[in-house]
Parts: sequence; C-alpha cells; structure tokens
Amino acid sequence: YEMYKFIGKIPKYMALDCEFSYDIFDSKGRIKDLQNCDYSSIKKLLIDEFNFDPIIALELDTFLMDIFKYDVKQRPSAKQLQENKWLNSA
Repeated sequence: YEMYKFIGKIPKYMALDCEFSYDIFDSKGRIKDLQNCDYSSIKKLLIDEFNFDPIIALELDTFLMDIFKYDVKQRPSAKQLQENKWLNSA
C-alpha cells in the first residue's frame, strides 16, 4: 500500500509475476482488499511531515522517484545518480 501510495501502481506484468502474486494481487494486478488508495507524493510528505522547503522537496522527489522505479531497467545507474544535480548542489 505504501508503495502504491507514494510511487504509484506496480506494473501489471510485475505484479502477476512475483512469488506471492496470487495472495497479494487480483487478476488485473491490483492489490487485493484495497478498495481505495489515497495517492500522495514524496514531495507532499516532505513538505507536510518534515517541513522541507517546497523547491528542495520537489528536487528530492524527482531524484527519489528515479531511484524507486519498479522496473530496474528504467532506474538510473549509480554513475548517473552520482552525477545528478541534486547530489551536486550545495
């Protein structure tokens, strides 16, 4: 639920191809017994819960959303992350 809430839905092909997919997901790749999901964002969490500056929260949200992509093939490499402007600004 927390992953759905902040990162978004797990791609159907991944949800249905995991070890416990039958126990966790329905045939459409949705989490069983989860009627409603109050979607949010990392940015909103950083601002509301941790009092981050909105600009910094947006930059960090963008950085983290790249790292948290479900499909590892879509994630940036360590080298790309190391060169990210968020890590190099200061």
